[in-house]
Amino acid sequence: MKKKVLIYFDYDLRSGHGHISRTETFFEAINLNSYEVFLSSETNPTLCNVNFEFLKRTSWIDFETAKRMSFDFSYVDSYSQLILDQFKKVKARKKVILVDSNFNQELPMWADLAIILEQGVLSNQDCNIKHISGLTLIKNKVKNVGIKRRENYRFRQEYVKGIINFGGSDQSKKHLLKLEKAIIENPDVWYTIYCAPEVAKSLLVDFKFMSNLEIRDIDFSYYDELVVSDFLVTAPGTSFMESIYIRIPIVLFNLFNSTELNFSRFRHESNVLFSGESEDLSTNWTSSVISRLTTMDHNVSTDMNQNFLGTRDLALALDNLIS
Repeated sequence: MKKKVLIYFDYDLRSGHGHISRTETFFEAINLNSYEVFLSSETNPTLCNVNFEFLKRTSWIDFETAKRMSFDFSYVDSYSQLILDQFKKVKARKKVILVDSNFNQELPMWADLAIILEQGVLSNQDCNIKHISGLTLIKNKVKNVGIKRRENYRFRQEYVKGIINFGGSDQSKKHLLKLEKAIIENPDVWYTIYCAPEVAKSLLVDFKFMSNLEIRDIDFSYYDELVVSDFLVTAPGTSFMESIYIRIPIVLFNLFNSTELNFSRFRHESNVLFSGESEDLSTNWTSSVISRLTTMDHNVSTDMNQNFLGTRDLALALDNLIS
């Protein structure tokens, strides 16, 4: 009989790809021959046309149902103090928690293992809990994108393509709307905005007259686009950390108080073409970016793999925890 694992992550119709991407990495680290995976979140992502293949191999349950079941181990990636408090009631032999720069609570005493991302964020709290740390979790898809990009990407000045991904914050729409000037004044650049379903639905109305813009729900195609796109416009969250690994040129905006630390630490990375604050969104920063793209060496790569946690790192930590 298979053992049971519960995965809880923050997800609703306003969510971006950070929590779901990290959940996929955790899913990859589990031996599916040994475990039956139960997924729980505020909203069932499989009912929201969220096109991530791994979701089809899980069973979604609401959190109240989860609290009535028993599991061999559980994993939670949530900023909700209410959810974290209720996780004390979840019946699991071992419990894993993931935290990043948006996590501003004390680490709960019930955690047997903490996955600490964006190193140093909780250095004063993690001393009494077994933990592993790194910049972010890197799933197999992201590893493959990095390989494909190095092998296949070629810069074509006559057709420049940019991706925009600001994540799933409630504030992301207001920031995306500020990009109107940069998009309109550079009609030769093709942009694709990837965002949460509710945000995408609204933006389709706001940006309906722009001919050089596509708006899409975040799904697995996002990573395929990273292989062939010339730059990524983002904020210092999961999408940014993954793009450092992939080595795609980045336009970085400091949009949220919780990401100030990451913005300061990484704005001078070699593949960051432009960095600015929220008010810079409405300027014509694209001209500077295009100029940098035409002069930079696109074959230069920095080996930062030692700062990331891959599927094998996570699998080893879980095996040590459970054995």
